[in-house]
Amino acid sequence: MLTVSVVIPVYKDPVGLARALESVLAQTLKPLEILVCDDGSPPEVFDAIGEVVLQLRARGLPVDLYRQANAGAGAARNRCLAKARGDVIAFLDSDDWWLPTKLARSVAVLEETGAAFVAHNFKAMKEGESDGPVWDCAAIARRRDWLNPKGDARVQYFYRGFIGILTVVARREALLRAGGFDAAHRYALDWECWHALLAANEGSFFVVFDEVLACYTLSSGGLTSKGLARVAERESYLPRYVRGVARHGGVWWPLLLVRGWLTIQLESVQPEVRRRNWANVARLVARGPVGLARCLLETWRGGYVRPNFLAAMPK
Repeated sequence: MLTVSVVIPVYKDPVGLARALESVLAQTLKPLEILVCDDGSPPEVFDAIGEVVLQLRARGLPVDLYRQANAGAGAARNRCLAKARGDVIAFLDSDDWWLPTKLARSVAVLEETGAAFVAHNFKAMKEGESDGPVWDCAAIARRRDWLNPKGDARVQYFYRGFIGILTVVARREALLRAGGFDAAHRYALDWECWHALLAANEGSFFVVFDEVLACYTLSSGGLTSKGLARVAERESYLPRYVRGVARHGGVWWPLLLVRGWLTIQLESVQPEVRRRNWANVARLVARGPVGLARCLLETWRGGYVRPNFLAAMPK
C-alpha cells in the first residue's frame, strides 16, 4: 500500500484548519504524516494555529507545523513537499475538508490505473452552509467537443481548469521531477503544476474518478486589482504548455491557445456581469487584445524552461 503525506497550507484560519484536520483524522486510510505550513499569519493567529495542531497531535494525528514569511500557498506547499516522506502527496487547503474514504479511494485508483495523479468530484459550498452543488469533474474530463473530439482529459483540462486541488493525490516522485509549485506566482498554481507534472514525466496521465469525496468552500468577493493580476497570471501560463498539450491531443496549437484564453476571459467577466459591475467588465475587455497578443507572441518564441522551485527554496 502506498504511503500518504498530507500537505496543508494555512493563513489566518485556525478554525478552518481544525475542521480540515478533523477530516484527516476521520480517514479510513491513515496517512503517514500531515505537514501544515503557516504562510506568515500574525503571531497571535499563529499561536492559535499551533494550539489546534497540538490538540490534534494529542489525539494521535501525526501532524507537524512549519512557518514561513508570507510568500503564498505555492511556497507553503513547496516547503511541505520538500519535507514529505510519503509515496504520494494529498493536498488539502485549510478551509476545505474531506469525506472519510477520500484517501482510501484515491490511493486505490492510483494503484489500479498507474496514473501520475488522480482527482475526483467535490461539493462546493458557500461559507456557513452545510450543503452545496456537486462539481462533476469526471464528466467534464470525458467531455467531447469540436476542438477535442476524442474527449482527451489533458486537452480538456487545458482550457477548462476543472480539478480542485483538494481532490488531488499525486505521486511524490512525479511532483519532484516537475519541480513543485511555481512559487513566483500566486494564482492558478495547481493548474500550472499539474501541466508541469505531465510535461516532466513522459507518458504520464491523470484520472478523474466519479465519486464525491471532498467539500470546497466558495469565497466571496468581486474583481479587484488582484483579480486583474489573476487574469494576467493565468494567461502567462498558457504559452508554457500549449504546444505540448496540442501535440498530445492532435490539436492545432493556435486554436487551443485561443480557446484557453477565451475561457479565462469568460470566467473573469461573467461574475462581474452578474454583479452589474460594468467598470470591471470594461477593464477586462480593454486589456483582452493585449493579453491574447502576448500569449501568441510568447508561444511563437518558445524556449520556456521551468525552474525547479523546490531547489530554489531558502534553506
